[in-house]
Amino acid sequence: MAGSPRQRIGRDGLKRSPRPELAGDYLAACKDVDLAKTGCKPAPGYLAVTLATLIGSDSIPQDATSATFLADWVAAELTDTSIVTDRSNAAASGVFNLMEDCWSEPLLDNGRIPQSGCPKWSRGFCDRHTGPRMGS
Repeated sequence: MAGSPRQRIGRDGLKRSPRPELAGDYLAACKDVDLAKTGCKPAPGYLAVTLATLIGSDSIPQDATSATFLADWVAAELTDTSIVTDRSNAAASGVFNLMEDCWSEPLLDNGRIPQSGCPKWSRGFCDRHTGPRMGS
């Protein structure tokens, strides 16, 4: 989840879940029909399961506003642009519906994950590229 750079949740800022069974509870609540539309099945360590576990154990800081992938945050910092992810990273979260190109509401709801907290995404580099191409 992202706030100001010093408030981002990372390995050094996460509270350990006092209830590790929350990950299993979240996964058990996900229906196969919804999982079949994603790029990968949610698993411990992936964005969706991590957020569901943190939310379920009240370990998300009050001022956190959204989640993102480290690579996307680094790219935004290096290029002084907004944080945005691509479709493949979104799919790797375990809760992106590839069939409809959107975050899966049922899978988000199972973990009480707000859609507004999911990373902004685009179809890829060409959708958000505005400067000269590399090498030109």
